[in-house]
Formats: sequence, structure tokens, C-alpha cells
Amino acid sequence: MSTKRDKVYEITNAFTSGAVFKADDQTLREYLAVIIDADPSKYHASAGRFDDAAIGPMVHTILSIREERMVSAIERANARTQDVVKTLTYVAIVLAAIQAIAAVVAIWQARGD
Repeated sequence: MSTKRDKVYEITNAFTSGAVFKADDQTLREYLAVIIDADPSKYHASAGRFDDAAIGPMVHTILSIREERMVSAIERANARTQDVVKTLTYVAIVLAAIQAIAAVVAIWQARGD
């Protein structure tokens, strides 16, 4: 079980190395919980305390990463939905054409009687 100090170091290293950008959503949620719960008065800078000025940008960065991922997922879902709508539109056009042809044939046959 890791201590809060270990988590602070882990998060600091993730930001320093850029690993935060590749972290999964669960890890980002854990980082966010630790950062938001950080009590600067309990930790000295050399003992694993976040710099007060870094907390806001860290939170903003994590929220921005999560937001970008959510928007990307929505865009992918929207693209799939648009593909389905296009397919259904083409099917509706074909069925309407078939119905129109059937109506013309019916009229043609009725005239022939």
C-alpha cells in the first residue's frame, strides 16, 4: 500500500516524464483525488509536497486530458451514427424507388384491363 508521499512522488514523476498523458482514466481519477486532497501544510517540498502553484495546473491538465478523451469518444460515436444514418437513407431511397416502380406497374396493369 503506497503512502500519500509515494503518490505525490508518483504524480510528480508522471507530470515530469509526460506519462500523465498516457495514463488510463482510472489512474487519472486517482491522481486527481490525491491532488485535490493535498494539504500543503502537511508536506514539506523536499518530503513529497506539491508546490502550491502546481496544483491548479495539474488539476487543469488532468481534466483537459479526460475532456479530450471524452470528446474523442463522442466524435467516434457520432461518426458511427452518421454512417448508420447514411445507410438507412440509401435503403429508404431504394425502397421508395421500388414502391414507385410497383405503383407504376400497378397503374399500368389497371389500364390494361
